[in-house]
Amino acid sequence: MMRAAALRSTALTIQGTAGFPSWDVLTEAFQQVMNCATRGQLRIETERVPLAEIEDPRNATRPTEG
Repeated sequence: MMRAAALRSTALTIQGTAGFPSWDVLTEAFQQVMNCATRGQLRIETERVPLAEIEDPRNATRPTEG
């Protein structure tokens, strides 16, 4: 446990990305997604709802898959 006073009186530098992927990894992943989209292999499930019926998404009920 560290006391707050120790942090307030110390110059502190936090470095790192907490596991965030490198730019090369992100670029490759983005390219793969775009390639799938171009070939029609990317699917995103949507649900059409009339605008008049949209109120508060927290009150929405999702149909169960069976």
